[in-house]
Amino acid sequence: MSIVLATNPYDPNQKMTIAKTRIRERRQLDTSPMPPGLLNVLNRDEALDLLAYLLSRGNPADEVFQPAP
Repeated sequence: MSIVLATNPYDPNQKMTIAKTRIRERRQLDTSPMPPGLLNVLNRDEALDLLAYLLSRGNPADEVFQPAP
């Protein structure tokens, strides 16, 4: 088994594969890789669209994209 890491946030095609047996420690960070204030440039509808996209994993047929009854 291995883990694939994205090594460049500006180029998602740059990746590194590491065998899990080579990993000494895994821990969750308290900080996000997302730059601070990034959502501040989005209006309410744009932020909701981004959230829907993330929740649906980009599937336009997902229920989060369906109109409310």
